[in-house]
Amino acid sequence: MKKQERKPLVKKPAPAVTTATPAFVPSFLSEKKLVTALALLCAAFAFILYANSLGHGFVGDDDTVIAKNKITTQGAKAIPEIMVSPYRKGFWERKESLYRPMSIMLFAVEWEISPENPFLFHFVNVLLFALTVFVMMKTFALLLPGIRGILIAFITSLLYAAHPVHTEVVDNVKSGDEILCLLFALLSLYFLFRYLKSARFLLMIYSLVFFLLSLLSKENSITMLVVFPLAIYFFSGAPLKKLISYTLMFAGVTLIYFLLRINALGGISNFSEILVINNSLVETSDKVIRFASAVFILGKYLLLNFFPHPLTWDYSYRVIPLHKISDPGFIVSFIAYVALLIIALAGLRKKNPLSFGIWFYLLTIALVSNIFILIESTLAERFLFIPSLGICFALACLFVNFMSRNIALSYKSVRDFIVGNKRVLVPVFVIAILFSVKTFARNSDWKDNYTLLSHDVKSSPESARIRYAYGSALLFEKAFPEKNEEIKREYLQKSIAELEKGIAILPTYAEAMYHLMMAYREWGDYQKAVFNWERAYAMKKNPKEEFLTAAALSYGSLKEYDKALAILRIAMEKYPSSKNLYNNMGLYLMELNLTDSSIIYLEKAVQLDSSFYNAWFNLGNAWAKKQDYPKAIQAFNKAVELNPLSEDGWNNLANSYAAMSDYKNALKYFLQVEKLNPNNPKAVNNLAVTYYYLGDTAKANEYFRKAGIKNKMP
Repeated sequence: MKKQERKPLVKKPAPAVTTATPAFVPSFLSEKKLVTALALLCAAFAFILYANSLGHGFVGDDDTVIAKNKITTQGAKAIPEIMVSPYRKGFWERKESLYRPMSIMLFAVEWEISPENPFLFHFVNVLLFALTVFVMMKTFALLLPGIRGILIAFITSLLYAAHPVHTEVVDNVKSGDEILCLLFALLSLYFLFRYLKSARFLLMIYSLVFFLLSLLSKENSITMLVVFPLAIYFFSGAPLKKLISYTLMFAGVTLIYFLLRINALGGISNFSEILVINNSLVETSDKVIRFASAVFILGKYLLLNFFPHPLTWDYSYRVIPLHKISDPGFIVSFIAYVALLIIALAGLRKKNPLSFGIWFYLLTIALVSNIFILIESTLAERFLFIPSLGICFALACLFVNFMSRNIALSYKSVRDFIVGNKRVLVPVFVIAILFSVKTFARNSDWKDNYTLLSHDVKSSPESARIRYAYGSALLFEKAFPEKNEEIKREYLQKSIAELEKGIAILPTYAEAMYHLMMAYREWGDYQKAVFNWERAYAMKKNPKEEFLTAAALSYGSLKEYDKALAILRIAMEKYPSSKNLYNNMGLYLMELNLTDSSIIYLEKAVQLDSSFYNAWFNLGNAWAKKQDYPKAIQAFNKAVELNPLSEDGWNNLANSYAAMSDYKNALKYFLQVEKLNPNNPKAVNNLAVTYYYLGDTAKANEYFRKAGIKNKMP
């Protein structure tokens, strides 16, 4: 057998490999990063849009909860008291149904950091609004996962950020309660759905805590008791049993809120009588007319969502007249809401997101609709701050459903996302730009009280409250501090005209009559001042000290001292520790030559406040009238110590020395008057006489000539 030769094993060379340059593989944003980036974009947009409000002052109701609130201005140390107090307790003592400690605590902390400085308050308000928009984007993207859901969340947040109807809330610091309410409600919804996706119970605890904070921010959050279960039904697929158990948890939190509310208010509700100036519907007791008017107002709310112009600070009596069911305004509004309800019901079974948006709007607007309960407002733009979110969400669903068919599943950047969805986003951006122009312009109107009212009196000329508020702003902010007499009288004339118009709209407007009295008193028409006080007092037995004091001063100007004293006695029963009342009582008793009684009251005034210039000055006059000049000098010395610029104080001090024939000291103090005002006629004449008694004939004649008297001295 032939052996086969073994061939050596030869390793074949490996085939040559040609290495090609790899193609670039793009990096795509994860949905989580895309959502965060878009949320930051919307938040930045919201902040920039309201940046022109940062330099504004306190406006409207800001004084009642911030600048003139005795609790808020205590700063952070007032937090325990805030938790057990009604909303405006530090401003007035009347009972009210408002319990919103979260916003008051925020304002107290801001005051602690920067007292009397509105910049920080506006900055925080705008920042909170931007944060709300950020959380809004994150929350709705969580409810509707996937790129389509992200697109709906982005459009919702963008439209909401730009919407002009929110300017009242963001520009008016006091309305921080609205922002906190929505912010905490969205955070509660966000953590609720995080819990539903992960079953980590700690997330549910977060949700419940934020819901409580929302309730403590503003009562409107109570509607979330229905909105949250609806959201679970529409977007989670949780079984009915689970849905009920979650709802019961939120109901338990609501019970805690009501216990805190009852502790602070003494009951669930402490409503006093609702005044017609606050709610026009009070004008009639006819339930059909009230219903028709309320439905018309709902139509106005709906219109403002789509056409926010004109905007105004006030919609109270009588901006919106009462309506009948036969009025076209009622019919159109009724049909619109029936249509919304039909669409909402039709989408309920199919769990259509559009339907959820409508339900959100209907449920949150119901609380302020005046249909189920009468509230203390006819209509207010701030009441749309939460409901308008439902409209923005519904619009976003419509845009995406009808204008965006093929949506890419991933994007390389935010720019890529926007460009890739330009078909739907271009019309959205157009609307957002139009809204932004209106919002930016409206921000300027909220600069201060006078700017706001001088603008809104044109957009709401039938508002009794705006006429009253504008007239009052002209009086207190313009006329009173004005030094130029001609300009001052122009402001007074405008103030009187506005206040008269306010009273013409609402003939029982006691507050307008009170300020009209003050305007006429400043004008010098004391008869009309007294007339307006008398009819104001007849309308409303106003016990406020300043109201009664102003009336007494008006009677005093007419030299009707008996009437002035009678009013002051009524006031002193209510305010026994008022230095002003004792001072005025002493002044008018002096006018009636009851000097001994006058001194008793004036001395009481300086006991109450040793730095009260007016009382020391009047006390000096009273002692001088009794010819007790040493005591008069003592009182006048104290007066000029407190007010070194008082020409009358120095002049009367000098006169007291002159009455004692102490002409050297008299000259010293008359020269002080001349130093303050070289043309003071009293000082010029008194210096002439004083030099005469001191034997300085040349100086005496010099001052007599200055006074217009020639050759007085030989």
